[in-house]
Amino acid sequence: MNLLKLVYDEDDMISPAAMAKVFHITIDELSGITGIPKTSLKRVKQIKSVKTQAKLKEALEIINLITPWAESELQAFGWYRSEAIAALGNITAENAVKIGHGQSVKEYIEVISLGGYA
Repeated sequence: MNLLKLVYDEDDMISPAAMAKVFHITIDELSGITGIPKTSLKRVKQIKSVKTQAKLKEALEIINLITPWAESELQAFGWYRSEAIAALGNITAENAVKIGHGQSVKEYIEVISLGGYA
């Protein structure tokens, strides 16, 4: 199953409702794991904003990168939420995305995938 195909709508935007459905969470929980205000995930104009879409995409890309190692999207989602990354000061990918350091998580995953050390 391709995670990214499941969450994009007909306008090629990430649908917060579809993303929440894939991970069996609520929109309010999605707000908590991405750092995006709840209202921005519920109003069409704000859902389509560049900032909201970028943060959703960043979270999805990280989960998508981990999925082959985790064996499922839900297990990758669990890793995203709970696995502390020593190289990033023992914060989770979730917390890194919330504070604007999602790119650091992607770089960390890339280094590990190339045989680097955590």
